[in-house]
Amino acid sequence: MPESKEQNPDETESVQENEPRRRAPTPIKVFNAQTGDHLEVPFQKRVSSLLLELGIDSETVLVIQKDSLLLPGDSIDPRFEVEIRPVISGGSGR
Repeated sequence: MPESKEQNPDETESVQENEPRRRAPTPIKVFNAQTGDHLEVPFQKRVSSLLLELGIDSETVLVIQKDSLLLPGDSIDPRFEVEIRPVISGGSGR
């Protein structure tokens, strides 16, 4: 009768152990002052990508992070909340 070989769990290699671990992107916390909503959206590297993801025209809002005004090409720091405020325009009242 052939001798059966039992595999030692310590000797077997798992494919998962050899693959680099991929972390899920950090979600970005967003406060939309137009709607009053607090959101978490998938990480977006640039302001323009975030606004596109949210369906917001970049010419209608101000994007603020850590007391700094961000432009559409600026990078977003996922550690800090992003605030989106509507642009309010008006005349001089004359």
